[in-house]
Formats: sequence, C-alpha cells, structure tokens
Amino acid sequence: MSQAKVSKRNLLLRQTLVELLGRATADIAALRHEINHALNVVEWLDRLQPDATDALAVAALLHDCERWFPQQRIRRADFTDYLEYKRRHSQQSALLASEILQTVGRVDLQQAVARLIQGHEFGGDPETNLLRDCDSLSFFSWNLSDYVEERGEAAARQKIAFMYDRMSPEAQAKVRSMSLVSKHLPLLAEFLRQR
Repeated sequence: MSQAKVSKRNLLLRQTLVELLGRATADIAALRHEINHALNVVEWLDRLQPDATDALAVAALLHDCERWFPQQRIRRADFTDYLEYKRRHSQQSALLASEILQTVGRVDLQQAVARLIQGHEFGGDPETNLLRDCDSLSFFSWNLSDYVEERGEAAARQKIAFMYDRMSPEAQAKVRSMSLVSKHLPLLAEFLRQR
C-alpha cells in the first residue's frame, strides 16, 4: 500500500476513533480493555493484510463497539445460547458502526463495514474470516490475562476453546508459535496440548 493510502486510512481510523470516544457512554477508564483490543485487532490486520480495504480496517476498529455503550450493550447473561449472544452482539455493533460512519461522512463504507462486523464472530468469506482471525489473535496476544482475571479460569477455558476453534489453520499456527507474556499461559498451553 502506498504511503498516501496508509496516511489516508490512518486519518479515517483516527476520525472514527475520535467519534467513537466522543459518543461512548461508558467510563473511559473502564474502556481501557476495549480501546486496546480494538487497536490491537487493527494491528493484527496490518500484519496479516497490510493492503486491507478501508472498510475492513474500520470494521476491525469498530467490531465490538456496542460494548462502549452500557445502555445498549448486549449482555451475555441475557442469553442461554452463547452463539445467539454473539450474533446479537455483532448486529448491535454493526448498527452503531453505521451511525458512527454516518457522522464522520463515510456513508460509502456503511454497508461493507456492517456486513463485516455482522460476520466477525463466525466468518463466512475471506474478509470476515480475516477479521475473525484478527479478533481471535488479539484475544490470545492481548486479552487473555484480563479475561481470566475478570471471569475466572472456567469461563476462560470456554472462551479459549471458542476463540481458537473458530480460527483458520493459519491463525491457529500463529497462536501456537506466539511468545505470550501472561501469568495465565498454562491455561492456553493445557488447551493446546489437548488439540
């Protein structure tokens, strides 16, 4: 990707993030995890596909944006079916992302970004598969420790299995080769030994 395109995409991502932060109703200190995760997913996208479309880059940034709005957040506790929870989370994030893109004047990206976000938990085509992989790679490289601390080892074991099993074989290989810095690495190592 040319330097001009990179600069243009980075400007779009900054404008989108500024709009998201301006709208967020959750306490910014409480959003530390969400901000870092969103940026880490964008970093994984840059590593895996540096020439990704603007729509894919924005979807990487906004894929979990419903979590920034406590009043509109989809709560896991409200669902008996985890996969239905993930579908509703994706739908709500896609809706909010469309509103944000409207505000930043990028209605041209609304449909593509909404489609990508709606598919980010399960994949289905090369772009949504890539977004799903970046999301999972971020979980393993960035979020695992926070997840264990917040939800406990039993929930973390289930999340590890969900995030790993949905990944492409190429992304799974990246997880197996990661040098992770986490005091909870034994949970992941135990899981990988069983695969």
